[in-house]
Amino acid sequence: MKKLLKVRYDNLLIDNESQFSRKNKVICEYCQENINEKHIWTCFHHPQTMGKLSAFQKGLKRFLYHNLQSSGNIHEIDYYFSVYVHWYNNGKYHSVIESYPEERYSGQRDIEWYNHLVTSFKLDKILVMK
Repeated sequence: MKKLLKVRYDNLLIDNESQFSRKNKVICEYCQENINEKHIWTCFHHPQTMGKLSAFQKGLKRFLYHNLQSSGNIHEIDYYFSVYVHWYNNGKYHSVIESYPEERYSGQRDIEWYNHLVTSFKLDKILVMK
């Protein structure tokens, strides 16, 4: 992670595998240096938590592949990543939580998510803006 991004994270969610154990001094030091708020371990014997993250990542991979194909341009990847996250948090209804993630987290969501998505793909001349 140190090699990929030189940023501080607000929160980091990890599973309880041995490489991420609370007893692992290296991961604990990394978390102290690179996390602003919380280092969160998933509960033992509760795979649903990481399953939700896996579902998000699977959708993200499909979205990026569809839009980028084999491009390795970090700026394009970052751009499409932010588009996907914005849509996922504001435009995708989640039946399990019976809400939108942003609405559940902050109490409100960006109702302009559709316009943001259309503008991001430069489709505003083709599609109707709400």
